[in-house]
Amino acid sequence: MTVTTAPLQGVCVFNTRPDAQAEKWRQALQAAGAEVLRLPLMVIEPVTEAAAEQAIKDRILSLADYQHAIFVSQNAAFFGLQWLDQYWPQLPYRTRFYAVGSATAARLTDYGCQVIEPGNTMNSEALLALPSLQSLTHEKIMIFRGCGGRPLLADQLRERGAQVDYCELYHRVFPRAEALERLMSPSTVDLSHSEGKVIALHSGEALQNWNQLLQDFVQAQEMNNNQQQLPYNLEHLRGISLVVPGQRVAQLAQGLGFTRILIAENASDQAMLQALQAYIKN
Repeated sequence: MTVTTAPLQGVCVFNTRPDAQAEKWRQALQAAGAEVLRLPLMVIEPVTEAAAEQAIKDRILSLADYQHAIFVSQNAAFFGLQWLDQYWPQLPYRTRFYAVGSATAARLTDYGCQVIEPGNTMNSEALLALPSLQSLTHEKIMIFRGCGGRPLLADQLRERGAQVDYCELYHRVFPRAEALERLMSPSTVDLSHSEGKVIALHSGEALQNWNQLLQDFVQAQEMNNNQQQLPYNLEHLRGISLVVPGQRVAQLAQGLGFTRILIAENASDQAMLQALQAYIKN
């Protein structure tokens, strides 16, 4: 039996990750033989407003008052640890540190934190199932995250009796105009043919941004072609394969009208790559 060293040969994968995570993902895809097209759907920008920075500083200085500190992403760990490094030469010993995702856990571990993580299912629901987060009466929890986002984690922890505060460190920005310009560039892969193309979306927010971009793309093409019949429409574009992390994002994609959805176990590059390889193999 011949084993191919390039299981994704002939496949074009759209790399939509923010810059900080995009290069590692590109390398993994190319090592598996894929062609990689860069199309950022999210830009991570640190908080810079004076009032917001002061709020972060106040949270960081009060960290020892919290029994639990949860980092929801790699970006939360990256920016959060920069702040901790300024004000905590030695971390508070009674605070438990949690990570959503193996890459987030690795960042915290490298910094010297003893990390609790939920395992392979890397989402808020899995974190909420941890034994140490069940009975939380009179306990305080700080969630390190970007501005906005899902309220599920905080809502559930408050229902269990905890006082929950956010330390919001960065903005997630959809580079809508830049993404549309890139998608309409003559050098971009022809979207009129869907075979062999996969859009890799590591979060529900990236999915929402991709859906919006497709609507913008069709509208722009209609305006440029003066009502001429196009080789694609939204129905066609939503038929291009997606790879997404977990059932929740897959259900969201279904609800938006996408029809070819590959479901990875979680949002790690390894799990997303395995889902792609399993799909191609079958």
